[in-house]
Amino acid sequence: MTVFAAEWPEKYVPEVCVKKDELGECLEWERVANIQGIEHIFKIILNYAARFAGIAVFMMLIAGGFKYLTAGGNPEKTESARKTITFAIAGLALIILSWFILQFIRVFTGVDVTIFKIIPE
Repeated sequence: MTVFAAEWPEKYVPEVCVKKDELGECLEWERVANIQGIEHIFKIILNYAARFAGIAVFMMLIAGGFKYLTAGGNPEKTESARKTITFAIAGLALIILSWFILQFIRVFTGVDVTIFKIIPE
C-alpha cells in the first residue's frame, strides 16, 4: 500500500487488517506506515544534519588552511584565510554550544529535549 513501509523497521510499521470475513475475523493483514514513523524520520534527518555539520566544519578548516598556505604573503588573501578559519571554528563552537544548551535544559528541568517522541494514543 505504501512505498516506504517495507523499508522501515517493523516496530514503526504495524499490521492492519484489510479484509475481514462475515464474522469479523481478519483474513488479510497489510503493513502500513503510521504517525509513529515520523519519530524515525526525524531521528534520521537529525543524524544526517549533525554529520553534515561536522563535515562542513572540517572542509572549511581545510579550505582556510589551504588559502593561508597559498596566500604568498598577500595581506588580503591572508586575512581572507584567517576569517575562513575563524568562522569554521566559530561554527564548531556553535554546534557544541547548542548541544550543551540542550543538555543544560535536560539536567535542570528533567525534560530530555534531545529525544523526539510522539506519544501514542
